[in-house]
Amino acid sequence: MNPDAILFVVTDLANTALLAPLVVVGSAFLLSCGRRREAVIMTLSLLAPGIAVALLKLTLMGCHPLLPAPSLRSPSGHAALGASVYGTLALIIRDCAGPVLRWAATALAAGLIGAIAASRVVLGFHSAGEVMVGLALGLGFLAMAAHLLPGPGAMRGGGHGLVLLAVAAAAGALCHGLDVPAEELIRRWARALPNVVPFCAAS
Repeated sequence: MNPDAILFVVTDLANTALLAPLVVVGSAFLLSCGRRREAVIMTLSLLAPGIAVALLKLTLMGCHPLLPAPSLRSPSGHAALGASVYGTLALIIRDCAGPVLRWAATALAAGLIGAIAASRVVLGFHSAGEVMVGLALGLGFLAMAAHLLPGPGAMRGGGHGLVLLAVAAAAGALCHGLDVPAEELIRRWARALPNVVPFCAAS
């Protein structure tokens, strides 16, 4: 397998078509265990950064640039969602697992977050600045999640962490390579934005 093929495998781990089923099934499992707060935070790990990135993309693509940085037009949704979803998953596993699984999940999430972000730049999908903005959004949500979650060992039942890891693995196996054309939809809306918002200029 050549290096580019490996990078595409890595970058696809943050596709919405993979993360959405992971979040839905993981949140449903947490609800079934009576962990309502964790389920809500896991759901928001996809929705909150996703909406923030979409609004930023729409503004920067469709309106007159607000910043004198032509390389910053499409903040990386993959970087944002990879950081928020996998980071939140690791935090929840941290709260219900023993030390070994806790550290393994943390290390795996950190590796995935870094690798996904790097892959977006190396493959030419985004500039370094766009990836940094995406990472900032994702890590910002992660900091909020860390504050709201109860903390290490607070969620009884080590088996819960294993189930969540299994859900992530199943989502990766079943949905890897699928794609949601979110970027194209945003570009289409951005082209129409100057017709709706007077101060916007065509990109």
